[in-house]
Amino acid sequence: MVLTPLGDWCPDGTEQAATAAIEAFCDDLDEQAHAPLTYIRRAEHDHAGRFAFDVVFDGRSVSVLMPGLPLERVRYTGAAGQRISRFPRLYVDGG
Repeated sequence: MVLTPLGDWCPDGTEQAATAAIEAFCDDLDEQAHAPLTYIRRAEHDHAGRFAFDVVFDGRSVSVLMPGLPLERVRYTGAAGQRISRFPRLYVDGG
């Protein structure tokens, strides 16, 4: 059994926080990708404090439901004191 606190629901989520998080996500991926990344907002797919974006790169697109939480509550870096079980799961292409 895998428990993911906040896995599906982010009741305090805001679009502003989700946008900051998707920008950081794209910046992180851009460092590893060999093509620029952009994102497109897809508000019609928002759900339970998560905000929908399509991340576009190299002619491909993936859907991301980004939690609308402050970046420090979304971005797990493995730093001392962080516990991955306290971070929401990121849904990419529905899973």
